[in-house]
Amino acid sequence: MVINKKYMLILLLLFNTNLARAIDTSEQEKTCSDIGFKKKTEAFANCVLELVDRGSSNSPINPNDPDEATCRRYGFKPQTNEYASCRLQIDQARIQARQQQDQYQQQLDAYNKQKSQAAGVAMMGMGLGMLSNNSPGSANSGSPSLPPQMGPRTYMLPGNKMMTCSTIGNITSCN
Repeated sequence: MVINKKYMLILLLLFNTNLARAIDTSEQEKTCSDIGFKKKTEAFANCVLELVDRGSSNSPINPNDPDEATCRRYGFKPQTNEYASCRLQIDQARIQARQQQDQYQQQLDAYNKQKSQAAGVAMMGMGLGMLSNNSPGSANSGSPSLPPQMGPRTYMLPGNKMMTCSTIGNITSCN
């Protein structure tokens, strides 16, 4: 009696294992029939197997992963070399874009730093100019200083035309 129970247990386990491995292909069969494949043909069987393969993958499908969706949209199947290459190219493109963004940010920071330094130098020059013209005890304290004058300058314009400009204070006039 003990031997029969062991055999019964083994048979029961085998039977349950086979049931667990059975795949319901009725949905895939209906799809292949709707497409136009005839049952009991090799093409029909290939269609069903293809749909089963597309529907089941050893790696979980993340519907929120845009890279997954992109590679699948191009027809690449998970766990194939083409799919791995697709994912690799997406990752490399993302890394390259990040590097370019970092380089742009560094250039922008350097530009802003130069611009800030130039503004600081201009402000310092203006302040020094104001101090030198209006400092107490200087020869011209109490009397307004004359605006700086710049002699006439001649410029060559397109078409061989000449233009002469002169500056008094912050006003420049040209003829």
